[in-house]
Amino acid sequence: MCGFAWVTVKPANSALAKAMKARFGGHNAYGGGLAYWISMFDQSMTKKEAYARAFAAVLKDAGFDRVYANSRMD
Repeated sequence: MCGFAWVTVKPANSALAKAMKARFGGHNAYGGGLAYWISMFDQSMTKKEAYARAFAAVLKDAGFDRVYANSRMD
């Protein structure tokens, strides 16, 4: 199965979103916020989803509550 995964941080003008954009890049997310797309793991949707969920969980554990893991099948 192949597809895409990303982490969305809301709002896009938050300190976290600005820091992530400066460090990792990203773009405006559909529906608001900053989207950081997972570009590693070739086209493996399973690995990308796992990475996005873990990344979002780490940020939530650090106190950022408006962080979401998303994916879509290609």
